[in-house]
Amino acid sequence: MIRFPVLALKIDDTTAVWIAVGTWFGVLTLAAAAVTGFWFVRRHAARADADRKQVSVLQGQLATQQQTCEHQLRMVREQLADRKKATEGVLEVLVAHREELRGAATERRRHAAEQRVAQARRVFLFCERPSSGAKSGVVTVSVYNDSQEPIREVRLRWHSGTGPWLVRGTDIDEVRLLSADESFERARAWPGGGEVAEAGAVLEFTDVAGVRWQRREHGAPIEVAERDA
Repeated sequence: MIRFPVLALKIDDTTAVWIAVGTWFGVLTLAAAAVTGFWFVRRHAARADADRKQVSVLQGQLATQQQTCEHQLRMVREQLADRKKATEGVLEVLVAHREELRGAATERRRHAAEQRVAQARRVFLFCERPSSGAKSGVVTVSVYNDSQEPIREVRLRWHSGTGPWLVRGTDIDEVRLLSADESFERARAWPGGGEVAEAGAVLEFTDVAGVRWQRREHGAPIEVAERDA
């Protein structure tokens, strides 16, 4: 128990009472102030602790959200990588398919070109001439259709070397139709002018597909326009 000193003064009883009351009032005031300060400190300490707990909770939530975002971002990156690989695979397939189509188209064009000229290659032209240095003689031209289809509008255009046949009106022979595995022969007296070894004829005909061709004694058939025939 705390004992407070009492001043030993010669005072009357009333004054002594007031002094004692004032002393105890001061003590109570100090005690109340101490209690209030303690309560204030406790209150603010509790509030600070609550704030720290709330901050800790928020930090935990933020960490969880960050982990979630990182996980989702990682999943998105993996999905994008998978899609990229899938797209690259599809592109490789498409490129390979495109190259295959190009190769097939090239092969079809080559085959079509071969088929286009196949019949013309089976039509032959042969020439028989006088010996070199002869001054006269007969030039004989034979045409043979070795294909499996007929040719039509067959025409022999005679020439004397590099120039036309000198006798007008006799420079062209025509046959409407030459069936498969058939031939015909035409002969002309060489009119002179130029080298007899170069005299002969150029063959023109239309195949079963309607394509117009020109064929010489030597060389491959040449496709020509109808107006050039």
